[in-house]
Amino acid sequence: MSTRESISDTGLVGREAELASLTSALDAACELGPCLVVLTGDAGVGKSRLAREIASRARTRGMITLQGDCVELSGGEIPYGPLAAAIRELDADVMAEVVEELPAAARRQLARAFPGLPFASDSMGLAGDELTQAELFGWLLLFLGGVSSSVPLLVTIEDVQWADASTRDFLLFLSQQMRSERLCVLATLRSNELSAEHPVRPMVERLASQRSRSAARVGSVVTSRCGAARARHPGRAASARVHAAPV
Repeated sequence: MSTRESISDTGLVGREAELASLTSALDAACELGPCLVVLTGDAGVGKSRLAREIASRARTRGMITLQGDCVELSGGEIPYGPLAAAIRELDADVMAEVVEELPAAARRQLARAFPGLPFASDSMGLAGDELTQAELFGWLLLFLGGVSSSVPLLVTIEDVQWADASTRDFLLFLSQQMRSERLCVLATLRSNELSAEHPVRPMVERLASQRSRSAARVGSVVTSRCGAARARHPGRAASARVHAAPV
């Protein structure tokens, strides 16, 4: 499906640049390797609609699509809340097959971090040494890589301005540690809510700083503006790519 055809079908007129940038990220995840996309803009400008269209395009490409929403809470954070919500959308048979291939240690630790998700059987004890965050993130990336080993995967995390600290740290981990997984992570962010003291701002600034790095783990940065005639593509490189696409 071409960008022009899909725009006429969806009514996303004036978003050719954004759709092209995001669709290229999908194609990269299918053919070249992992990417992380941050779609930023003020509330109400259409980020969620773009994300839904990209999820639709992903499904037409045969990709698995999962989504988790960050929720603004007044009584504290739920660690990994949007990630748990996304994993719950995974087909039960696919989940069981991927979990079966994980090491026992990974299954135990993921079950402890994500209670209620079928990472471990009832007969498997969950006791064990405390795991560092980096080790847990490594197991979680291994799981996502297992899901995407046979079919490319799109994970959408909506409203990252409300993300809990664990989810923010995992997104940063992905931007540095993804290698060969056929995985595209799309995060939407309300930029107008990021005050100077906002807890999400350090994550956004660290992701933005990767634009100028030459390390192999960070590749192209794609920027586009709502209504712009074209997107900028300042450099293309290998492995995991961080895309920033403001609308």
